[in-house]
Amino acid sequence: MNLQKIFWISAILEVLGMTIVAIGVGLELTYKADVYYLLISMGSIMITAGSILFAKFKPWLEEKQ
Repeated sequence: MNLQKIFWISAILEVLGMTIVAIGVGLELTYKADVYYLLISMGSIMITAGSILFAKFKPWLEEKQ
């Protein structure tokens, strides 16, 4: 897989994760339902996965340029 694509995948994962966390926080504050903590946790996991991908492949991207 092209390293540039992996960079975009990690960026998209992080942005989607932030969006899901924001939606989860908003819904939890509005409805006071504990089930939205699951949404917040899933978003946090997506942010972490994107960060790990970015950290892992960043040196290789810099090497190619």
